[in-house]
Amino acid sequence: MVAPLPIFTLKGCYMTIHITPEPEFSYVSFETNIPSSSYREIISKVLDTFNPGKFTVTIFANQVSPTKDTSKELLLLNQFGKWQRRDVQQCSFKNYDLIYAFYCKFPS
Repeated sequence: MVAPLPIFTLKGCYMTIHITPEPEFSYVSFETNIPSSSYREIISKVLDTFNPGKFTVTIFANQVSPTKDTSKELLLLNQFGKWQRRDVQQCSFKNYDLIYAFYCKFPS
């Protein structure tokens, strides 16, 4: 297992990449709290770098967050480049909303 690589930015925002190489499967996670009204560009950069067979996006946002409309973007995004959305779930909690979307390269 390779330790997470934190990349800190200003104002308490961060990006972290965690890589676990395995003979049968490898795992990469990317996490950030950088506020954005769209994560399309940053997701594209991560996908271009690692070229996974499948990936999951999870977004947490409250009503005052710049990310609050990003969940709507994921709900409409059936395809992301070479990847086709296979599942999407949305949950509303007391203080925030969560959206999860799972994508696979097609034609898998």
